[in-house]
Amino acid sequence: MNEQLVIKDQSSFYTTLLGCRTAISYLSLQHRNTLQQLLTRIRKANMKDSWSKDIGVPVKVTNHALERWNTRVGPYMQTKKELANYLTIILAAKVKRYEMLQEPNKKFENYLIEIENEIVGAFIIDKGEIAFTTFFGRLSKVPALANWYFLQHFNLKKGRLNNRIHDHVKLEFPIEQLMNENLPAAPVAEWFINGNRTNYIVEKYFVAEQQEPIYLVLQCHNKHKEWIVINTATTCDKKISNRLLQLLKLDGQVEFVTKYLSQKLIKSKKVLKVG
Repeated sequence: MNEQLVIKDQSSFYTTLLGCRTAISYLSLQHRNTLQQLLTRIRKANMKDSWSKDIGVPVKVTNHALERWNTRVGPYMQTKKELANYLTIILAAKVKRYEMLQEPNKKFENYLIEIENEIVGAFIIDKGEIAFTTFFGRLSKVPALANWYFLQHFNLKKGRLNNRIHDHVKLEFPIEQLMNENLPAAPVAEWFINGNRTNYIVEKYFVAEQQEPIYLVLQCHNKHKEWIVINTATTCDKKISNRLLQLLKLDGQVEFVTKYLSQKLIKSKKVLKVG
C-alpha cells in the first residue's frame, strides 16, 4: 500500500474526520447539477487502490496549482498526477469530504472549495474535467482564509509595494514546515451496505502507530446518522451489527470479530446471572 495513504498522527485523524464532514452546499441549481454529474463519473471510475492506477477520471491539476500546493499547503507532491490522484480519492469518497464555498462569478471565475474544513483551493470545469487552478492554504496556518472574500480584496488592494502585487497576508511557508503537514485522511477502501432498516458506509484507514486498520462507519437509519469508529487493534464497546461483522470477517479481521463475539457472549452471561 502507498505510504501516502498511511495517516501519521492518529489523534488528528479522529478530530479531522469526525469533525469535518461536509457536503455540496448552496450553489445554484445549474452549477450543482453540473458538478454532481462530474462527481458521479469520478465515483464510478474510481476503483480500489486507485492511487497507484491511471484511472482516467476527469480531475487534473495545473502547474500553478501544484506550485501553490507545495508552497502553501503541503506535504510536498512530486507531480501533478500524484496530486490529481489524491484529490480524486477525496472527491470520489462516498461520504462528502468537502464544501463548495462559492460558484464562479465576474470577480473570481472559479469554484472555491474547502477540503475537510482545512484546505482552501479553487478549480474550474474545463471541457468536462475538474481542473484545480490554485490553492490558497490551510485554515490552521492562515485563519484569515475563513473570510476569503476579505482576504482576496486585502491582498490585491493593500498589498501593492513599488507597483508590484505581493501577499500582504502571508500565504507561503518554508518547505520544512509544510513537510510536517498531514494529507487529509484518504480511505484505502470503501463499502456501502444496504440493510433492511439501516444502511452503512464503511471506510478503511491505516495509521502509522499500528499495523491493524481502523474502520470508520456511518450508520444511516431514516434521518438519524451516527458515526462509529472500529479500531481493530483494540476492543470495541459499541454494538456492531452482524452485517458489519460479516464485512470485517471478509476483509480479513477474523481475530477481531472472534474476540468481539466472545466478549459479547461473556457480557450476556453476566446479565443472565444478575437477572
